[in-house]
Formats: sequence, C-alpha cells, structure tokens
Amino acid sequence: MEQKMLKLSNKIKLVLNQVDGSEIFCASILIASGYAEEKADREGVTYMLSRLMLSGTTRYMNRDTINLKIKAMGGKIDTQIYEEYTKISLTVPKSRALSAINFLAELVFNLKFNEQNFEIEKKMALVEQEKYLQNPNFVGRQYLKFLAFKRTGLCNSPLGKAKTLEKLTMEEVRNYFHKILHPKNIVISCAGSFDEADVKQVCEDKFGEGAPYSELAKPEKYVPVIFGKDEYEKYKVRNLYQTRFFLGFRAPDYNDFKKYYISIYLKMVEFFCYKYFSTKPYFFGVNTDNLTYSNNGLAVVHFMVNHEDVDKALAEFNECMEKTKNTLLPELFEIEKKNLIGELLRSFNSMDEISVRCGIQYLYSKKPYNNTEIIEQIQKMTFQEYQNVIQTYITQDKMYVAYVGKKVDSVKDKFTF
Repeated sequence: MEQKMLKLSNKIKLVLNQVDGSEIFCASILIASGYAEEKADREGVTYMLSRLMLSGTTRYMNRDTINLKIKAMGGKIDTQIYEEYTKISLTVPKSRALSAINFLAELVFNLKFNEQNFEIEKKMALVEQEKYLQNPNFVGRQYLKFLAFKRTGLCNSPLGKAKTLEKLTMEEVRNYFHKILHPKNIVISCAGSFDEADVKQVCEDKFGEGAPYSELAKPEKYVPVIFGKDEYEKYKVRNLYQTRFFLGFRAPDYNDFKKYYISIYLKMVEFFCYKYFSTKPYFFGVNTDNLTYSNNGLAVVHFMVNHEDVDKALAEFNECMEKTKNTLLPELFEIEKKNLIGELLRSFNSMDEISVRCGIQYLYSKKPYNNTEIIEQIQKMTFQEYQNVIQTYITQDKMYVAYVGKKVDSVKDKFTF
C-alpha cells in the first residue's frame, strides 16, 4: 500500500492510500472534535450531530432520498463519533469514486434538518442512552476512560447526559457543527485503487478554498470536562451476578514506539492468565487497538468473575502481572513480536478501515508512520529495551481500574506488582 499526504489550497490535509487491485473505494471525512471535548452543559451534542448527519441536505431533502442515492451508487455510508473526532465514511465501487467525494461534500456543506427530525432523533438518543447505561461492559469502559483521561480533562460519555440532551436545541447543534467545520479541523482520507490527479482535483474543488465553510468556524480546542465520581456510582446494572474488571494502561502517543513493548507485555500477561488462573474467570483478553491508533488511548485487560471469587481472582491476576514482569522470557518475547507484526499486516482488512485509521494518524500527528516503517521499528525492538520499558511503565501507580458488580474494598491495594 502506497500512502501520501497532500494539502489543498486552504491547508486541509488530503491522505491518499493506493491499494493495488482494489475494486472498492472509500472516502472518509474526519473532523477533530468528539464527545471528550464537549462543554459541561453540552454533553451529547456530538452524538446528536452524528444522528442528524444523514437527515437531509438542500438537494436531498430527507433520509430516504439520501439512502436511495447511496444505494444507486452501490455504496454504504457510516457516521460515528469517538473521544476526539467525528467521522463520515462512504464506501463505493471504484468507478464511483469521484461521485462519492462529491456526495460527501453535499452532506457536509449542505446539511439540513428540521424540528421534527431533531425531536425524533433526540427521543431515540435518550432511549439509546438508557439502554447502554444498563450494560456493564459500557459502564465499566466509560469509567475507565474517565479515570485515564482526567489528567488531561478528556472524559465524557459518547451519549452525553439525559438532562443536557433534553434541553439541547436544534440551533445549538447546528451552531456547534458550523464552529467545528474548519479546514484545520479536517482530514479527508481516501483508500482504494484510483486516479490520484482526479481525486485530488475533485477534493480541491469541493473542499478547497472555494468550499462554503462557515464564517463561524474556528479551530477546535480541547475543553476540559470532568464530572464527579457520583456519575458512575449512580448507574445501576440489573441482574448482574458476576463482577467485570477493566484494568487499563495509558498508551504513549502515535510516534512513541514504547507502546509496542506494552502491547507485547500485556499479551504475555494474557498467556500467564490462561495458564495459572485457578478461578477460571471469563477472560475477555487484552485490547491494544488504542495503543496503535488512538491519540489518548488505553491498553485494556478485561475479565469477569463470580462475586465470591473476586479476591482470589485479583490475587491471581497480580501474580500473573509480577510473573510476566520479573521472569526472563526472551523466547516468548520474540514469538509475541512476530505475532504483533502479523496483527499489523492483517489489521487493514477493508478500504474503510484503511481510510479511517490512516486519516486519524494525520489528524493528530505531524509525522505518522506507515505500516512498513512500524514493522521495521518492531523488528529492531530488543528484549533488554523491553525490560527497561516495562519496569518504567507497568507500575501500580500507572494502572487504572474500573469494575462493575459487587463492591470490592480497596481494589488497587490488591496489586503489588
């Protein structure tokens, strides 16, 4: 895969990912504003915006008309919000590549929704919020993000709060969108097999200096939002007979390769857990995706145990952490290093994924690395450096813990690694 980053006339970044032989093309627009950056009285505004993005435009008057247009192109569209960014991705056959970019520009610059659309989406958002707050997986992970991001002020729920959603007005959502729609906040990322000159020209025509950006738009800045611990404790999870634990470690930034040592360490911890846990918890494993692709991500270890086994399971997990940290395992390190390279080679399994992940790197990094450069760096990693990094980063005071279920006294005191 060949990757380039170009700049349009208004300094907006254009990322081109050429994938030889691909019959599918994906164009993504990434806007540097997500739910972690919402003001304290506007939680949920980004989520509402993502729900309204496909409500209509000045040319395509409603959701049905938009869906018919996408179907006619043989395409699939996706809008989602994350902690630090919002994305819109449109995947089509490669013959419709230029049409896809034109259509995304229509959605962004001619977004139109009425009061009826807004009220319907608000009611649906409130139902979604209630549903997710009863999910122990969602609650635990959200609180873990709060713990991890509170130093930088980045924390919130993607769905916002019911009391702020109910008060949110259509005009506030529209103004928020106009404010974040600024060239410095946006990356356009394309993936597939396409004519580079044509794609660059249509992006310049639709998103360059001549594009109708709002005069209200300005570069978005992080807005510290910290809500109290009580917000978590108020969430009640019904019919839960096990306790779910989420243990997290902060990821270094994009260009710091220490994150790959942490990833290998946690995979080795997982190996020991399967081997030595006598309590046999429901082990969800290790999630290290955010180590590679998130600006402020977490490596997360996730497992669930019966209430009566909590103390024993935590003691066993602590033993696994210590055993992995203090045992000389150069052979296992080399095996996991090869597995990590294999995961990276397999990680791009769709044009949508290539487009979004490459775009995110350019959204937050001045010099992102491509897969070839990352693999070269991993191959240079040594066991001695691995030990140095782990002794520095994997410490009790740098671990975050969240759990959902029966109350456990002094969870962090049970870890001595």
